Amino acid sequence: MRGEFLTGRHRLTGLALILLVALAAIVNFELARSSPDPAPVSSPDTEFSAERAMETVEAIASEPRPVGSEAADRARDHLTDRLADLGFTVETPTTVGTAEFGGKARFAQVDNIVATMPGTDPTGEIMLVSHYDSVPAGPGAADAAAGVAAVVETARALTADGPLRNDLTVLITDGEEAGLIGAESYARDNPPTRPTVVLNLEARGASGASIMFETSEDNAALVDAFASHAPATRGDSSSVEIYRRMENNTDFTRFNEAGYWGLNAAFLEDPHWYHTPGDDTGNLDPASVQHHGENTLGVARGLSGLDLATLEADHDASYFHMFNAIVSYSAELVWIPAAAAAALWLLALALARRRRQVSLPRTTVAIASVPVLLAAVFAAGWGYRLLLFAVRPDFADVNGILYRPGAFEAASFALAAALTGVWFFALRRWLGPAALTLGVYFWLAAGGLALSLTVPGAGFLLSVPALCGLAGLLIARSLARGPAWVAGAVAALGAVPGTALLWSAASDSFVAFGLGGTDFAPAVFALGAGMLVPFAAMCLRPPSERMRKRWTLGVPAAAAALAVLLTATGLAVERPDSEHPKRTHLAYLLDSETGTGSWISVDEGPDSWVEGYAPDTSPPELPYGFDDSYAVQRHGDAPAVDVAAPAYDIVERSGSELTLEVSSPRGAPRVWMAVDGDVETVTARYPGREPVSLRPQGQDPAVVDLLGVPAEGVTVTLETGGAEPSRISLFDETHGLDGVPGYEPRPDDRTLRAGSVTDTVTVWTAVDLGAQ
Repeated sequence: MRGEFLTGRHRLTGLALILLVALAAIVNFELARSSPDPAPVSSPDTEFSAERAMETVEAIASEPRPVGSEAADRARDHLTDRLADLGFTVETPTTVGTAEFGGKARFAQVDNIVATMPGTDPTGEIMLVSHYDSVPAGPGAADAAAGVAAVVETARALTADGPLRNDLTVLITDGEEAGLIGAESYARDNPPTRPTVVLNLEARGASGASIMFETSEDNAALVDAFASHAPATRGDSSSVEIYRRMENNTDFTRFNEAGYWGLNAAFLEDPHWYHTPGDDTGNLDPASVQHHGENTLGVARGLSGLDLATLEADHDASYFHMFNAIVSYSAELVWIPAAAAAALWLLALALARRRRQVSLPRTTVAIASVPVLLAAVFAAGWGYRLLLFAVRPDFADVNGILYRPGAFEAASFALAAALTGVWFFALRRWLGPAALTLGVYFWLAAGGLALSLTVPGAGFLLSVPALCGLAGLLIARSLARGPAWVAGAVAALGAVPGTALLWSAASDSFVAFGLGGTDFAPAVFALGAGMLVPFAAMCLRPPSERMRKRWTLGVPAAAAALAVLLTATGLAVERPDSEHPKRTHLAYLLDSETGTGSWISVDEGPDSWVEGYAPDTSPPELPYGFDDSYAVQRHGDAPAVDVAAPAYDIVERSGSELTLEVSSPRGAPRVWMAVDGDVETVTARYPGREPVSLRPQGQDPAVVDLLGVPAEGVTVTLETGGAEPSRISLFDETHGLDGVPGYEPRPDDRTLRAGSVTDTVTVWTAVDLGAQ
């Protein structure tokens, strides 16, 4: 009882069907990653033009513009003038916002841009949102000048339509990179009192499709509106489910928490430029801007005349794309395709047993073999990443986000194919292809049912492959008396949705996580490859025992050899040059207590430029409570810089409350303190602003982080559980190392590491708690 579902004995037919399914999956993936062509400046006024939007990007993204910087002020003034010219009433309120960011109680003074245009008969409000600040390391052309430009161009096109029914607000926030602080401030001061839909635009790369990856809760009506009005929809409900469970966040997080409705979109490809100097206009793909804008304009235009109250729903939608068509249904009904897949699996098992193609013992072993295969593939992918990080520690320094990762991604899939081949050839003669097929589909159907009950928006990832694949096989069985290629083609068409969804999910994980995708993408790929067992059984029928052994050893060995070749190729091409500079970290720390300076770096991988400043890999002596964003790996002596230490004045103290006024005489925009003690509440008072309070996350030490600190300083009150803090370290921080003696700029094949903690000058002092 070791039969097959497809009985045709044409090897070329089986191979052709495998290639057909693989080609369809690739086409689906490429369509999912595609974006509309950029529209020219000459486009009609009512249409979105990426060329027009790029003028805004070029105007504001020529330099880094972190919160509180003069560059941010220039960007704010340009955008304010532009929106006023479009007829909006524009305000730029200065407020103090908060964030619990990286375990810190963070405060910042922010200047949001709020531009409003009243509707003729409003049922609510449409908000177009992005942020104009960037990280200090780069000019933020993609993140998020592209989103800002798409918002402004969308607003221009909407005004060309004439008066809108619903109120329109353009909100361009400040301080997003500092911890969503502008969004927090706006949402706190403006809780929604009527239906309000936020369309937020972000980026985590420099190119790629605009993917709608996050929604508010109970999104069914919003997803319908998106599907109806966005001309080039991308994204699926699994990303919504995943993002809700991740610690990552954007401005949309604060609006969602405050009760706004909305959709969040971003483009993700070329993530190596994210938060680096390479996030500039030269690397930004205008097609991504066009995609951002076309979808935003379409949805905003569709909502502009709608009664927004009709968008209220009591459930989510489950949705996905297949060859650019969006399939959407209520998440409350996801159990139907899952249950149908389970029923078809039982039917397939019964029919296979009736025809003596499988037995229950062999089917049981086949079912048990699939998780063993997936575990082996997962372990191989995980080990492959660790091996790469061991061979090239600089890969780990950038979290596996490489410039040219394609060879490594393909190698991980080849490794998965090799292990899947071993599994197939080792078991096909003992258990039979029909039992192996049922084993794969058992886990697809069972997994789809489990996901549908626990994570409804992701249930389609397994239930749709199970449902379509089993339906194709059962229909093909009914055509067994006809030509083999007809039955095979029907089964292949049934396998296409599954392989397309699973292989796209595997490939997407590399876009999202870099080499981190090798931990699970190969296992997902192997599960999709398992759906090809019936076709592999057709084409891999050697005419002799000798040839069978050659196939059994040769196919997995060839896949493994390909993985080795691809890895060697990847290691050879992933080398720094002027167009793909190596991302490195270097910072300077001055101990004002001793007057000594140090170079420090968080880079683990060797680098001659970094080692020239920080050659010592022994554990460094750091000030108490030094920023835990720095996991310092190497250090070196540096000359002292003649700058003033951060200043403080103890204003008031009691057993349970300590008030200090802190400032930076050298004009540093960031001042922060590490407090050894039980801090229950922190209150910050910026000059001329209302005090704002925040409860730290119970970290030891408690970190109070102040951004956009004015020359007059900020007053900070620490409320403790009763005992006064035993010690406090006070730091201030600027960006740029040019003023440090002995510093020479990086060579052309080196650049700044992503984020906010590189190329900083930090000065620290201890607060004398004996002072009155």
